[in-house]
Amino acid sequence: MMRTTAAPAILLALLLSGGAQALPDDEQQPIEIEADRAELDDATGTATYSGSVRLDQGSLKVRAARLIIETDAQQVQRITAEGDRDQDLPARYEQTPEPGAEPVRARAQTIIYYTDAGRIELLGAAQLEQAEDRFEGDVISYDLTTRKVAASAGADGAPVRMVIEPARLRSPRGTDAADTDEPNP
Repeated sequence: MMRTTAAPAILLALLLSGGAQALPDDEQQPIEIEADRAELDDATGTATYSGSVRLDQGSLKVRAARLIIETDAQQVQRITAEGDRDQDLPARYEQTPEPGAEPVRARAQTIIYYTDAGRIELLGAAQLEQAEDRFEGDVISYDLTTRKVAASAGADGAPVRMVIEPARLRSPRGTDAADTDEPNP
């Protein structure tokens, strides 16, 4: 397995545009990528990692069969994580948005991170969850800055499914108020 501790500018910019919606020290952490294979093409500004890809930077964790990082003028434009369709294994994303918050977890056949827009698109059997809130659909768009979620059904007619827990049932620490001895407000 090939292990890369990313020092080049192409990878250091990975989270700079989304750093405001991640743990404060995430962008200060080294980016580590492990994969079975890696190809770097300076002419096209593309880095492709394949085979059991693991990307870690602080609380950010991406798992995929293939990871493609596209740059323009040394700025990361788009990161695409693809699952393994043959094995029916989705790509996975996880990151803690702020101290004390539950991590945001996502999975889909394809996850695309648009760095300039601070947006993640989940394509194909998509799921997004944080704490007890869960969104499912064929396509889910998640704005990292505003934390807005948009989901749509696929061509197969499967509906969008959302489960949103009422905020009054959770304490500020994210625990269920019913699990405490404190009265509900």
